[in-house]
Amino acid sequence: MSSDSRIKKITAGLVAFVAWSAVFALVYTQLPLFTSNQYQYFLHGLAQAGYGYLSKDWLAGTADPTPVFSALVNITFRIFHSEAPAYVYYGLILGVYFYALYGIADFLFAVRRSPIRSLVFIAAFLGIHSTAFRFILSRIWDGEAAYLFEGGVAQQQVLGQVFQPSVFGVFLLLSILFFLRGRKGLSILSLAAAVYFHSTYLMAGALLTLGYLTAIVWKERSWKSALGFGILTLLAVAPVAIYDITTFGPSSAEVYRQAEQILAHYRIPQHAQISWWFRWTVIAKAALLAAALLLVRKTRLFPVLAVASLGMLILTAVEWGTGNDSLALVFPWRISSILVPLSSVILLAFGLQWAAARVPRSSDLAAHLAAAACVTAIALLLIAGIARGPLDLAAAASDPAKSMLNFVRANAVLSDVYFIPPRMEAFRIETGAPVFVDLKSIPYRDTDIVEWYRRLMLVNDFYQTDADRCSQAQVLAREENVYLFVIPAENMPATCPAFMVVYGDADYTVVRVLPEPTPQ
Repeated sequence: MSSDSRIKKITAGLVAFVAWSAVFALVYTQLPLFTSNQYQYFLHGLAQAGYGYLSKDWLAGTADPTPVFSALVNITFRIFHSEAPAYVYYGLILGVYFYALYGIADFLFAVRRSPIRSLVFIAAFLGIHSTAFRFILSRIWDGEAAYLFEGGVAQQQVLGQVFQPSVFGVFLLLSILFFLRGRKGLSILSLAAAVYFHSTYLMAGALLTLGYLTAIVWKERSWKSALGFGILTLLAVAPVAIYDITTFGPSSAEVYRQAEQILAHYRIPQHAQISWWFRWTVIAKAALLAAALLLVRKTRLFPVLAVASLGMLILTAVEWGTGNDSLALVFPWRISSILVPLSSVILLAFGLQWAAARVPRSSDLAAHLAAAACVTAIALLLIAGIARGPLDLAAAASDPAKSMLNFVRANAVLSDVYFIPPRMEAFRIETGAPVFVDLKSIPYRDTDIVEWYRRLMLVNDFYQTDADRCSQAQVLAREENVYLFVIPAENMPATCPAFMVVYGDADYTVVRVLPEPTPQ
């Protein structure tokens, strides 16, 4: 192939990648910035970039669990003075996800053998990942069922509707594709990319690597090759492991146990406690995985999928039997977030191959009708996805706290720290003002977790008890050095000489606690 032909092929490939990434992004949809976990994962990067006064926020000063992601946020904000490029980043991430799963399906079941089969696969793939399909599933069953075919267990998934570190798990799927194609170096680099952006993929990467080593020994009969692959993978992810151990290792056995209990049983039991997340959807996803294993039993993928699945199952059983919080918090089941969508795509691609082998050769008219049906389906999915955007924006704009947040953003000064309701998670990013603590955003060093919990108990006590809030606020101002309080209307005292109202509406009042008189 000449250099001109190679350049044209690469260019065409890039154009196709960007085009399908855009289509997938519109079909899948993203929630408006900022939403959900973005309140935590954008904090460090925005603080580093000088956004508002977040550099003075207590949580922003704790150890960063995702420093590479924070660096991306920091650089993006400094260059563009906006986080809007996050939408583009996620569109490209969705493109990687699509490319990896399409490539795996083609490797196993020759999806690309005919244009019609490829188009049908793409239409079906987009369908099961669309916002329209998730809406239907959530209405038929419940919200957890929305991600039945693409999400893992314990409410952990690679994709979701917000750009955050976990979405880089798509590089684990890309790693599998490269391994199947014999590109071992690229497979290691892809796996490492996922781990660098979100270190909770260390366990998933370890299980996947065991699967690779088994496949190498099984297919190549080479222990030497397997050993070399394992060493290179270990070296690639070692900096992440070292950072986590040195940064988030125990300060003392007692404090570490206390921090683990807070995370596993109070803050994230939905991710860490099997009794919380084991539901019928888990059984359904296990059935998808079992069926996929059966279908790929004679392929190079089988040992990878089987070993990773078996490792996940064994470690989950150990955690179930022991109730070990340390094991629970490394999430041995997190690898299900790539195994489930991979299984769904395997079943989809096999179904198309099975149907193609049994349907008589179609006429040109039938082929054209099938192509038209697929294009129509994709167009309808695009319309549904595009229509979802204004609805999400309207929902965000209808937040009763919006006026109060706008006031704080316009009037915050360097020395201000706000005491806010525990579930007012949008406050930091929406205003750029530091807060005392909230429920959503958490630190990860054991001493910081204990401090976060102490602060949160003070917040809960202030907003959820019937005690004298006027006196409570004075005590908090004196002992915690926080003087600005956001108080919901139903919690606002009728009178309080210590409060100077700086903002008020039908839903929220912002008060400043006046300094206590100095004894004469």
